[in-house]
Amino acid sequence: MKSIFYILAILFSVSAFGQNNKTDKIYLNNGTELEVNITKVGVDAVEFTYPRETLKNEEKTSNIRTIVFSSGRIQQFNTATQIDSPQPLTGKTNAAAAYQPVKPNELAILPVAFYDKATGNLWEDQSKMAQNRIYDFFEDNPARIAPLQMQDTRNTNAFLRKNNIGYAELDETPVEELEKILGAEYLVLSKVSFEMKTQATMNQSTYKGTENKGNKQTGTTYSSSTVNENKSYDYVVVLEVYKGTQKIYNETRRPMLNTQDSWKDAMEYMLKRTPIYKRK
Repeated sequence: MKSIFYILAILFSVSAFGQNNKTDKIYLNNGTELEVNITKVGVDAVEFTYPRETLKNEEKTSNIRTIVFSSGRIQQFNTATQIDSPQPLTGKTNAAAAYQPVKPNELAILPVAFYDKATGNLWEDQSKMAQNRIYDFFEDNPARIAPLQMQDTRNTNAFLRKNNIGYAELDETPVEELEKILGAEYLVLSKVSFEMKTQATMNQSTYKGTENKGNKQTGTTYSSSTVNENKSYDYVVVLEVYKGTQKIYNETRRPMLNTQDSWKDAMEYMLKRTPIYKRK
């Protein structure tokens, strides 16, 4: 009987630990995410401890973009007017954000989140290049997307930057807010994650020749070797299209090939099958 009570006590303690193991999240302006336990939110700084540590740390509020508390409550920073009573993430927008009038039939192509799965790093240059490639695909086929009009990517990126939304924050921003920030009825969001693998192969070759030794020539065998590196890319491409807050397309695809540019083929395949693209 004692063993039963002992087991129940262990299960209760594990359950209690799991319930109390929730952390708060601090999102910095530079894209860094901190999982911590916040002890104090002041005007100039936020105090916190890391899980399973007692040492108090401090981060200036000027470096913080958003706090997501373990309760689900969200607090925004560095806006024109800080909100004292933050709203939960339910699609309600920040009244201090710089919004644009939403234009019917306006299509905005957002930056592509281009992730290296091996390092977890986001490649900004690749993200911009991929964004421009999607833009060019639609711009080269205006009749296929009529009556939609393209929003210039410079304007799209400027609106996002004005509201402190970087590539890493796109997933954390409600679509309704993105729509108002960009002033576009249609949004195209996408992700490309990849893992590069390198395989080295050695090729050896031999041939016969002659070698002078004094006054004599003798036969000899020569050998040489070369090392070749073959790189392959494992891509996962995700594409989403929204009309307002309604998701009208959502697909994930792996390219058939594993070359460096094979993600482009997968992206184009899905772009041709979106509801906004008219195929012949």
